[in-house]
Amino acid sequence: MHVKGKYEYKYLALNLKTSVVKRFRSFAKKMAGSQSEALEKMITFFEWHGFKPNDRFVDSILEEI
Repeated sequence: MHVKGKYEYKYLALNLKTSVVKRFRSFAKKMAGSQSEALEKMITFFEWHGFKPNDRFVDSILEEI
């Protein structure tokens, strides 16, 4: 969505379950200034540490240590 002169960035939409969106919005309010910023930080965290969301997190943390 782009409104002339209104936004600095172009936006795209994702189709997500309502429950997931509500949970993510709540999480983003606590952790970051915007939803985009929260998602960017989450992606960076997983990429930086080499974690995969489907892996058992405890095992991944132990390997990191």
